[in-house]
Amino acid sequence: VSPDGRRTVHLAGSLDLQSRDLLLASAAVTSHGTTAVVVDLAGVTFIDSSGIGAMVELAGDASDADVAFSLRDPSARVTRILEITGLLDTWPIETAQA
Repeated sequence: VSPDGRRTVHLAGSLDLQSRDLLLASAAVTSHGTTAVVVDLAGVTFIDSSGIGAMVELAGDASDADVAFSLRDPSARVTRILEITGLLDTWPIETAQA
């Protein structure tokens, strides 16, 4: 968690049934002082319904805890999946600063 309370979770590879629990555990919003959760998707090459479900669950947890939720740098493939599922406009999408 950064000094301003932002928790950034960097993911790589596949976001699927095998990795969903790791995402949920590493991005827990219940930590005191967490003001925002950012899921960095720059390294994600594959995402399935389990991964999408984990992000929906995490976003719901963040909302319940009054913590901001956003995505960072999804690849074209992940962006397309978010578009197909109707979630692309649901969450703010950030770009990494150079």
